[in-house]
Amino acid sequence: MMAELITLRIECLALSRLCYGKVDLQVITAQNRLSEAYLLSGLDKQAVEHATQVLVRAREPDPKDPNSTKYPLIVMQASHTIGRALTKLGQYEQAKVHLREALTIGKKSKQETPWELCKILGSLAQMHVHRNEHDKVVEVMKKVEEYKLKQLEMEGAKDAKKTDMIDTYMELARAFYNTGDYETCKNHVEEILKIIDDEEIIDDEEINLLNWKKADASCLLASSLKKTEANSSQLLEHYEQALKIYRGLEEKLVDA
Repeated sequence: MMAELITLRIECLALSRLCYGKVDLQVITAQNRLSEAYLLSGLDKQAVEHATQVLVRAREPDPKDPNSTKYPLIVMQASHTIGRALTKLGQYEQAKVHLREALTIGKKSKQETPWELCKILGSLAQMHVHRNEHDKVVEVMKKVEEYKLKQLEMEGAKDAKKTDMIDTYMELARAFYNTGDYETCKNHVEEILKIIDDEEIIDDEEINLLNWKKADASCLLASSLKKTEANSSQLLEHYEQALKIYRGLEEKLVDA
């Protein structure tokens, strides 16, 4: 499927060049999308190569170009792609430079939502995870939490979904666990379990996804309790809950 995506985006880039020439918003956008396709396919070097070409062209657009105001966002997206790819390639210092550039542009842009900034911050947090810089992961993920809560507030109670916070709380919980702050880790995991238990969902696929997350959260909670020398019966309860969920989900996969 990813190979097909790359092929389609190569064709789009070739067609854009044929129609618009080498330097045009449509061409740069097509190459930007191709670099992301390479990244999603695990072809990180190719992703860096194409995204770097995008940066060269998008950083200095023709002032007379009526689309010149759109180029900063393309720079942001390309920088984000390069940062993610370089993280996977183990080039963390260079990755950090590009991710921070993407974040700076995103903060200045009035077009970007907190969700977009959260994606960049999430990539920055993953870079710190790879470097075992767990204190910095906590710092970055707290910003993600702040932006997400802000966005949920903007959307209002009708559209807001507390389940959107689960992944953020899980990343925070893991980061706190790795820094040795087991009590704060436990608090975040308990919040995750409360959100899941309070959620009313009918869709089977979404239920299965939440159950995976509930099992992961239960395991992390048990591990945190173990570090704080909690009652052994509590540990057993959470481990058993996780095991029961995992077994149930695996049976569904086998039946499918």
